[in-house]
Amino acid sequence: MKLWGYTYTRYHYVRHPIMFLEETFRLLRYAWQRVFRGWDDRVLWAIDSHLNQYMPIWLREFAKVTKSIPILDEPGSPMGHMVAMDEDENIGDEEERWQEYLKIMAEGFECARLLEENELPIYNEAHAILEKEDNDFLSSVDRFSEIVDELGGQERVKSERHDLQVHFDNGFRYFKKYYFDLWS
Repeated sequence: MKLWGYTYTRYHYVRHPIMFLEETFRLLRYAWQRVFRGWDDRVLWAIDSHLNQYMPIWLREFAKVTKSIPILDEPGSPMGHMVAMDEDENIGDEEERWQEYLKIMAEGFECARLLEENELPIYNEAHAILEKEDNDFLSSVDRFSEIVDELGGQERVKSERHDLQVHFDNGFRYFKKYYFDLWS
């Protein structure tokens, strides 16, 4: 059984106590960095992964708590102007559009995460079928390829990757356009 945050099992650390101390020190260093910097060195290993993981969460939470919306699509406004969302004002359509844009941005980053992790629907379907079958590991690898081919093969993989890329590009286009409006 693995210890929380540790790489190896307890048995491994009993046999290699120095590794346990090194890993404990590393995890404590990361915790200290998160407390005093707000992030730890692991973020630098893959900044895109970090953003793909957290940006959808942050954007959805921002959509819940924001008290203002930009004046959307105002010509000649590079940064947009913010308007407070008061109950008396009639800005319902703008508010709905802003919420939709935030949703599109969040979904774009989720699509980037799926692309990065190669988590395509065809592969999920193939895994589900494979789990129902009783195969050993080596035959599972070959069977997985066969199932993917039966479900549409490389054409479907290519199509799904393209669709995810299009969704990411669309979300990132809105993110870029309204980047300076992401404050409450």
